[in-house]
Amino acid sequence: MRGRGRWRGGRGEGPSQIRGFVQPALLLLLQRGPSHGYDLVNGLSSVGFADYPVDSSTVYRTLTALEAEGMVISEMESQGSLGPPRRVYRLTAAGEGLLGNWVEQLRATDRILHRFLQEYDRSR
Repeated sequence: MRGRGRWRGGRGEGPSQIRGFVQPALLLLLQRGPSHGYDLVNGLSSVGFADYPVDSSTVYRTLTALEAEGMVISEMESQGSLGPPRRVYRLTAAGEGLLGNWVEQLRATDRILHRFLQEYDRSR
């Protein structure tokens, strides 16, 4: 598609709008429990990114921004792994609220998109 839209289909990248979905996906993964960045990168495939892998730098930038906003907290792991200490991320109460807001917005978007696609299919 050309013009004003941001769709870049056909290049193997997937829809560009999916990049904005990294934040709620990370919040959802952290709602399941504390996690390391590497595990979060890998966990994204379970919440819809299997076909559209996300670069680890994007994940860490998003986590840094979420922490600056008070949505997540992190601390260095004190013990456990054989390698160097790793940072563990946890969701805050504010992060839970943000995730809830994302869910409301995504449900509304889902309804609109389904209606749009039904109308498109009907017109064909």
